[in-house]
Amino acid sequence: MLVSINNPPPETGLTAPVGVELVRAFVNTAELDEGIDRLATAELAQEWLHAQDLIADEPLAESQRLRLIEVREALRVLIAHGHGGRVDPASLAVLDGAGSTARLTLAFSADGSASLHPDATGVDSALGKILTAAYAAMVEGSWSRLKTCDNDECRWAFYDQSKNRSAKWCSMQSCGNRMKARAYRARRDANS
Repeated sequence: MLVSINNPPPETGLTAPVGVELVRAFVNTAELDEGIDRLATAELAQEWLHAQDLIADEPLAESQRLRLIEVREALRVLIAHGHGGRVDPASLAVLDGAGSTARLTLAFSADGSASLHPDATGVDSALGKILTAAYAAMVEGSWSRLKTCDNDECRWAFYDQSKNRSAKWCSMQSCGNRMKARAYRARRDANS
């Protein structure tokens, strides 16, 4: 099961749906402000994917690790786009390519519901599961609460738990205070 790491405690009682949490956790395998990358080596990437039950305990090639990073950063761009960021055609092409190699298939259940499933194996399947989770979140409406921190040094993906969906920072205690202090100093210096 997914472990929520470094997500601020809920202030409103809202919790991220499992699919959103999977996407958030995947994007946050890179802690930009701390210089930590859980996909920094093929071994670390394999460990993370295996811990998330996305792949069996199998070694990863360097090319697979690089593809994981490429998709992670494309998802970060897509999340930022949902809240005023620029749409990057190259990022969309990366996500389209990952969906294609995952061989996402629409399947209908006996109850008439539909779902997407990756028909690929290994890393392609893992990426397909992550993209399927993103798609499901978009369809059900929880995607709009997934944001990236407005602090360019952080860009941490977080689930906006504010009542009016107006959160800008991953945490008011860290990035929020830093960004407000910077804005205050800039205003003070401009008036000097």
